[in-house]
Amino acid sequence: MNCRKTRSLLSGYHDRELKEEVWAAVDAHLNVCPACAREYRQFKLGIKILKKIKTLKMPEPGRS
Repeated sequence: MNCRKTRSLLSGYHDRELKEEVWAAVDAHLNVCPACAREYRQFKLGIKILKKIKTLKMPEPGRS
């Protein structure tokens, strides 16, 4: 597995949506590639931050 392919699969890897053999290949690559491992850590941090953001309610039409 190369870096380009690994990075394209990070979301599926994180969400465990990949076939087992693909997930294992991404996992193996992340264990030997510092650049992709760093990218995955940043990906996870982004998700963590997004989960903390409160959803804003939009006013109903006609109300301010």
